[in-house]
Amino acid sequence: MQINSLGALRKNRLKNCPFKDDRKLQKEGRGIYDFWYDENNKLIAVKWVDNKVVTLASSFVGVQPLGSVKRWNAAEKRKVDVPCPKIVQQYNKHMGVSI
Repeated sequence: MQINSLGALRKNRLKNCPFKDDRKLQKEGRGIYDFWYDENNKLIAVKWVDNKVVTLASSFVGVQPLGSVKRWNAAEKRKVDVPCPKIVQQYNKHMGVSI
């Protein structure tokens, strides 16, 4: 039996993950992501830049396929499409659901 899991993590919980630094990711802009896959434990961890850097980990969903989300762009004064990994879409879809 396999238990599927997906959740948000604090950045200090993944000390041994070779992620890019948060500041470097934020400089690249919204929609940028970095990921790391642990072959032994079959887990993927993803950092994605929205307004801030978000860190998620999952045992059943990964980065692909990339989708897009609408985000407000203050410079353009309109909503723009931002690339979004599948893991973030799944998290947002089920966030706050009571079982």
